[in-house]
Amino acid sequence: MLLAVAPAVGAAVGASPAGDRTRDDTITRTFTASLTPETPGQVEIRMAFDLPPDVSQVTTRLPDGTTVRGTTGFEQTTDGYRSTTDSPSIRYALPVNRTGTRGHEYADTGVWAIAPTPGAGFSYQYRGSAPTIETNYAIDGPGVVGETMLYLGEHTTYERTTGETRFRLVVPAASETLANPETILDTLGAGADNLELGDAAGSHVAIAAPTSVQWGPSGLARGSADFWVRADLPVNAANNV
Repeated sequence: MLLAVAPAVGAAVGASPAGDRTRDDTITRTFTASLTPETPGQVEIRMAFDLPPDVSQVTTRLPDGTTVRGTTGFEQTTDGYRSTTDSPSIRYALPVNRTGTRGHEYADTGVWAIAPTPGAGFSYQYRGSAPTIETNYAIDGPGVVGETMLYLGEHTTYERTTGETRFRLVVPAASETLANPETILDTLGAGADNLELGDAAGSHVAIAAPTSVQWGPSGLARGSADFWVRADLPVNAANNV
């Protein structure tokens, strides 16, 4: 029996096993987020595992500040929560509101939320070859899943593909953009090679953040994939990025 430790956050959304691996030797972990209108400032997360036959158990430790709301197939231990079935899950409240020196970096109003993708470290015991790990993200209700950010709430999505770069512009129902969404996509497409998002190729989620909360920065990028920008910022021309 071997013990291994997995990182808190998956490397990619819905990453597929490499080579000739199959789901029979893959640990699948799915985070599902949902709004909690009765308790603004946090979202509910359901973290569910699907364990292959050669993985006997997983033990997970939740991030600081979380509140467990229920478990299925998990038992609490001194070092976290240990699985007792091959399909355990745990529900917990995750604080979203994060502030810097000038205001919010992420926010949840109960009606909508802009949040980083959740994560939780875990270890697992297995026999034979080491399993691969697949991490997925989903939203219970309206919303958009990115690789590094989530938007929860009513919205309209606009898409544009430029070369190898795909943008999804998320305009929340609570947002009023100064610029036409097509103009914003023109700007993103024209500036794809200059955006500070690492490799511009791939899929990016851009969120027009509602201005009903006091944001600290004018915008925020997380990792090399997703970012939000205040919805009230002007876009003067398609080549201004």
